[in-house]
Amino acid sequence: MHDKPHPPDRVITSAGVHMPRILYGTAWKQARTAALVTQAITLGFRGIDTACQPKHYFEAGVGAGIAAVGQANIARAALYLQTKFTPLSGQDPARIPYAATARPAEQVMQSFETSLHNLQTPYVDGLILHSPLADAGEMREVWQHCSVEGGRRCPCCNSSVRQHGD
Repeated sequence: MHDKPHPPDRVITSAGVHMPRILYGTAWKQARTAALVTQAITLGFRGIDTACQPKHYFEAGVGAGIAAVGQANIARAALYLQTKFTPLSGQDPARIPYAATARPAEQVMQSFETSLHNLQTPYVDGLILHSPLADAGEMREVWQHCSVEGGRRCPCCNSSVRQHGD
């Protein structure tokens, strides 16, 4: 099935990515996010979950926490980092991290670029759709935009995403 063994605290996803069985969630931490992410990684968490949704997440704080542990010799490559695209319906209207009038597929791309900037990383290990879009046509557009020939490679994200959530 898979050539190389994986640690028992990880699973291998259908995309072949080694993902920790437990992820540290970063919602609702706000100003304490960086310190709590640093503490979680220092205590042994190797999976971090966040979202490009300023209403509930402070992604820049996640990025600062990861940068802090990087200075303590825990490499970014040792971590599994996933973020999520949140549709307009889940965003604070005063803090939408992408152009509200853009097509949904463009919103995903803009959200993803915002996440890379916030997280201070050239890639994420997983990109997940936080919730379905209300319009089935828009949902299909986003899914088609993020799929290439049945695969899970996001053309808008180049090779900066190792897998996409189903």
